[in-house]
Amino acid sequence: MNTPLDDRIRQALDRPADPLNPGADEASVFQLLGDTVRGRQRWVALFAGVVTFAFVAVSVLCAVRVYHAADTRGAILWAAGLNFSLLAVAMLKMWFWLQMDKYALLREIKRLELHIARLSPHPSAEK
Repeated sequence: MNTPLDDRIRQALDRPADPLNPGADEASVFQLLGDTVRGRQRWVALFAGVVTFAFVAVSVLCAVRVYHAADTRGAILWAAGLNFSLLAVAMLKMWFWLQMDKYALLREIKRLELHIARLSPHPSAEK
């Protein structure tokens, strides 16, 4: 039993996806990370990535030195270095996530601008 409503639903589902549809082209995390590295401030993002890996190396070094420290004072100092380097890695990671969120938001704003441009009447059509 096919009703006209069922036919319209099937036609709507069979239509190809609209590229301006917000759910049609969701960017993956790797695409957003690539946008961050290819953006206007790519040198800042690349520098932050290098610094992040440097702090990871420092944190591994500090963790090894904490367990091989001869005295308590040395262990506390290496643990403070470990704490600082892990906090630096966490802060840089949050900065990257904020940048990726910024580029995802810009992508959505551009998509909305296209929707508005498509829905608004053109000035040449009014003449």
